[in-house]
Parts: sequence; C-alpha cells; structure tokens
Amino acid sequence: MKKVYVVLSLLLVFSLLLSACGENNAPSITEWTDLDGKTLAVFGLAVSEDDFAEMINSKLGIELKSGVIVPTPAEMALLIQNGQVDAGSTHVYNAKYICARNDDLDYIVGKTMAASMVFVKGSGLKSEIDQAIAALKADGTIDNLVDTWLSDEAMKSDPQPAVLETIPGADTIKVGISGVLAPMDYATADGKPGGFNVALIGEISKHIGKNVEFVNIDPDSRFLALSSGTIDMFFWNFYNTFITEDYEISEPYLEDNGALIIRKAAD
Repeated sequence: MKKVYVVLSLLLVFSLLLSACGENNAPSITEWTDLDGKTLAVFGLAVSEDDFAEMINSKLGIELKSGVIVPTPAEMALLIQNGQVDAGSTHVYNAKYICARNDDLDYIVGKTMAASMVFVKGSGLKSEIDQAIAALKADGTIDNLVDTWLSDEAMKSDPQPAVLETIPGADTIKVGISGVLAPMDYATADGKPGGFNVALIGEISKHIGKNVEFVNIDPDSRFLALSSGTIDMFFWNFYNTFITEDYEISEPYLEDNGALIIRKAAD
C-alpha cells in the first residue's frame, strides 16, 4: 500500500518538472534546472526527504542541495519567505492563492495536470460521479464554480463556506479533505469547509442523490484513509490518469498546472 501511495504522490511532482514558463520570476530561478544546488520544498508526500531529492535529481539531471517535506502549503511558503528553502512545488491555483496574499512571492508555471477524484476500485462511485461531472460541464455549472472560487478576485477574498444541501433519507458518502489546500479546499474562520472542491461535490451530490460528509485528513494519509474505509473518495491532481489496480479515478473535472513558488526578485 505504501508503494502504491508513493507512486501516486510523485505524479504531482513529475507534472511540475516537464515544462515551465516564467511569470515575473526571480532571476536566480527562472526554470526547473535552476534548482541545481538549491533546496526544494514540497508538502504532503509520504516519502523521505532523501527519496524526494533523489527523484528530483534523477528527473532533472541536477543535484539538489536538499529536499524538504512539510505538512501544508502555508508552512512551505513561510520557509521560502525566510530563506530556509529556495522554492516550493505545488499547483497553479494554490500558488496563485499563496502569492495573492504574499507580495514577496511569485511562481513559475509547469505542465498541465488533470484534477480528478479517487475511489477504491469497485465502490461504484466512479460511474455515478463521472455522469454528474459530464452533466455539470455541459450545463455550465463547473465554469460558474471556477468563476466563483478560482478567479483572480476570489484569490484575494477571505475564505468563504460552501453551502451544501441535505437530502432527507439519502445515503451519505464520506469525502476526505485536508482543509489546507486553498482555494480548492480550506476551513473558514469558524471551521466550516469551503473552496472549489467542496462546492463541486455539493453540486455532484444533487445529481447522484447522496449526502456528503466531509472528513478532515492529513494530505499524506489520503490513500490510507481510503483503503481503510475512513473515507469513500478524495480529490487529487494528476499529470496523467495512471492508477493502480486497487484504485480508480473519475473523469477530470478541472485542468490545472504544476507550479514552483519562488521569492520575488528585489526591486
């Protein structure tokens, strides 16, 4: 099980490494190979820091000074600001959210990824949710959710709760969220779940006729929570749709990109 999780976890990192273009980059790091001799952080991976660094070195043909794994994107951003690491890897929407709140940070865009949902194979949820995703794409609901939760203006707004309806007497699916991956999912000041993914599953629940219960889980324990039955599904970003025989994923519901967060160049 641990090996399965490691393979899937590293897909996010692989997606960040295959292409890059600058967006107001600091001169010292303008592309991925500039990480040679530097320290790179990532969050929520169930691998050792040495294994993480070795994987990056092998993929890029460089020699990182070190790799650092932290629990949350916020902690990763703080390490970058304090100069304890040179850069951090995430995805673009999360990078935009962080940079909108930290004027001293910027990001480099990587290769396109697909955002999907993960289930234990044979649960029956994939077919139901795939149909719901297709319907929500067709009627413009997902586009509206993108405008509401992922626009540049939304990135600057205070966290807002997502309102979900309750269906009397319906079955309940347990959805794992971290509460730390803004703007995809987060907790508001009063502890209520919000973000794009939370709002999306609320719309999906209407289509499949099932209620939703959110379960807070650590980013690095998602597969364990899924395999143990603690949750029925969680959200994930993939460079491709590879999955092992133990799990299956939904059709993509959102296109995103990998990103590298860096300190902004001094004026």
